Formats: sequence, structure tokens, C-alpha cells
Amino acid sequence: MALTPLSEIINRVRQKPSLSGPDQFDMPADINLKEMRDSRQVILVQKPKEFDSGSDSPGIPIYDLDEMGQYPFRGEGESIESLAWYISYHYGALGWGIYITRSGIYKVANALIVEGFPASEAIDQARTLLLRHEQTHFQTDLGITSIELASSRHIFVEARRTINSKSPGWHCVEEGFANALARRTMKKPKIALDRFLDTSPVGYRDWKKYKPAGDSSTWHDVLFELLNHTNQGFVPTEIASEVSNIIAPKYFADIPLYEVYDIAGGDVTGAYFMGPIKEIVEAPAFLDDLDTLAKGQPMYRKKWQGVKAKLAGGNLVGVHFEVINKAKKLHSVRIDGEARAGLQSGLNWTAVAAGHHDELYRRLSKW
Repeated sequence: MALTPLSEIINRVRQKPSLSGPDQFDMPADINLKEMRDSRQVILVQKPKEFDSGSDSPGIPIYDLDEMGQYPFRGEGESIESLAWYISYHYGALGWGIYITRSGIYKVANALIVEGFPASEAIDQARTLLLRHEQTHFQTDLGITSIELASSRHIFVEARRTINSKSPGWHCVEEGFANALARRTMKKPKIALDRFLDTSPVGYRDWKKYKPAGDSSTWHDVLFELLNHTNQGFVPTEIASEVSNIIAPKYFADIPLYEVYDIAGGDVTGAYFMGPIKEIVEAPAFLDDLDTLAKGQPMYRKKWQGVKAKLAGGNLVGVHFEVINKAKKLHSVRIDGEARAGLQSGLNWTAVAAGHHDELYRRLSKW
């Protein structure tokens, strides 16, 4: 039997004003969605498989020690909802979907790497974890929607508003379950995520309670708890639980997915590359340029060796790594306050030119 298109379900919700909330909704602190969307800092990605976390080329880990250092994992009890979030279609067809911040991706990736997860896979895994957690909230949304449309009762908006007004302000069973489902997407070693989850706030940290064999009953608990925060009286949840558990995942590809570029200097075209760059081939033209610089200041040779050491260690921020021409994969790094080196990525990284800032940029712009 064919699925009812998700757009049709949402239209039915929007046609019943009692089921919908205001089109204006509260966003996480310090996130102005409209302003970020207008400035193209929030980018809509049509399908999850197309989500761009900023990789410059396949096989290169998006990992930078200084950049990741801005988003460390300290076990401070941060919830996933401050790193990514889901906005229900109950609050308006425009703007609903899943939002994942780059800082959130880095923070989870850092937590994984600290616990021994392979650095080259940490970004992709972090993105998948955040996405799966938020997809759980969509599953809740669709399960409640099935009850609303069958009974013409308004549940979702009232329940969420009531929960948000209480302490701790979130649905503890739902959040713990969402973390459990997210952890199931983990590649080995799965234990690398556990300290992050175990030090999360109440509810979030209870992920160990939820085993695959009990998913159907857990969905019943999730929906029943939401119903308890409304004045609807008894509402059966058996069928709705199966909608959340079995039917909702079939719509995952239809959920609008947004990447939030909340890091200063991030390239919204997706070219926000990070190292480490372990080896650099020095082209003859670069060596000639370096000789020219060294005639005036012999220390330039030593400074260049220092730049290479920073790149090998992943410190791209410390050398002001910048994209000059994405199509030609040209980048620049700072040798000192006056001089820059031009790098080109391909099968290998190659130092192709060096010179004073303005002069070097003029040359590279003509490549």
C-alpha cells in the first residue's frame, strides 16, 4: 500500500487551525533563523544524503585542532538540542524541519575523538548522530498527528507548550530514547559516544534504558506522556505508536534538512576545509619564490618549516588557511605578517607559489 505523501499530511494539519500553533516560534538562544537564512548562513539541503559538512575533497578528514578547540567536550552536561533541533510543521509549513549546526557537528566529533573514535570518520558520524536524534522528534510529531487527524483533537502544540513551561522543560523519555536510537547508528567503537551521553542532562542520559526489543512499547510511553500534558482525557495510542515506530522512518528523506553555519568565517558554499595536511610537495616555482623571499630575510626558510609543522598538526587556523579559488582548489597560508604561500590540493598538496600578500593573491587570481 502506497504511503500518503507527507506534504498532504502537513496540508491537512494546516487546514485545521486548532491543530496548528502560531507561525512564530522560539528558536534556540543566539540563533536568529530569519537573519541567518537571509544572509545564506542557513542552507536548505534537499535530502539527508546530500548534507554537506564542509569537506573539500573525499577522504580528507574535516578536523582542525584549533577550530575543534573552540567546541571542546568537557562533560559539562550539554544536550543535543543545543547542537541541533527539530521544528514541527505544526508551527508552520515554512521553516519546519531539522537544523544541524556546524559547531554541534564539531562538538560531537570532538567528544568522539577524545574517546578514541577514528578522527577521519568522526565528522560524518557526528552528523549522523545528530540527524538521527532529531528524526526521532519527527517520529513523535507524526505519531501525534495521526491521533489529531483521526480525532480532530489538538494535542501536539498544547503538549509541547506545557512541557516547555515545566522543569526540566523537555520530554525525558523522548530525549533518552532519541539518544538511544542515535547511538544505534554508531560505528565501532560505540563506547566512544557514551561519556558524552552519560554526562548529558536528565532524560538525555537515560539512553541505556531503551533496547531495540522494546521500541514499540517505548513509543507508546513517549506518546502517552505527551497526552498527559493536555486536557484531552483518555486517548488510545496503540496505532499511533506504530505510526511513530514503523511508518514515520519511511518519510525521513522528505524532512527538510538545514545546515546552520554558526561559525565565523565558515564558507557557506561548503568549502570550509580543515586538515591536517601531513605532506606538502614543494613545486620548483615555489622554491624559487621562497629563495627570493629568503634573500631579504633568511628566516623565511625556518618560518616556512614552522608553517608546515602547524599544517601537519592540524592547526589551519593558526596559519590563516583560506580558500582563494574553490574550483581550482587554491588556498593560501600565512608565513608571517607580510608573506603568504599558495597551496593547491589534488592527489597531493602542493606548495605552488609564495610572496607578499597582495602580490601573491594577484598572481594566484590569474591561474
